[in-house]
Parts: sequence; C-alpha cells; structure tokens
Amino acid sequence: MILEKINVTFGGKLNLGDYNSVQIQISVTALAEDGETLTEISDALFATCREKVRAKALEFYQHREASIQ
Repeated sequence: MILEKINVTFGGKLNLGDYNSVQIQISVTALAEDGETLTEISDALFATCREKVRAKALEFYQHREASIQ
C-alpha cells in the first residue's frame, strides 16, 4: 500500500471598503486510502476549502453591513 498525500489551498483577498481588506485562506491535507484517486480527493478538498472561505467571507461582509447601519 502506497500512501499519497495531497494538500489543497484556497483563498482570496476581500475589499471591505474604506481602504480595508482581509485575506482569507485555508489549507487542508489528506492521505489517500486504498481505492481513492488523488483527483477524487483533491476535488473534495477543493470544494470543502471553497465552502469554508466563502462562509468566512460572508461573515465579514455581514459584519461590515451591520456596522454601517
């Protein structure tokens, strides 16, 4: 059995207005198990990372909107 490791990083910079910005980034690592391909794992990890970054970005935007009102 050969263990293969894959690391996925996803992120971006958000402009919050008034010369403020925030960098949101997440990295995850997984080991392939028997029968799994690195493509399957990377697709799943990328989807998870994207979901987490978007959720955190939404939190920042909601906080920004609440502070403006």
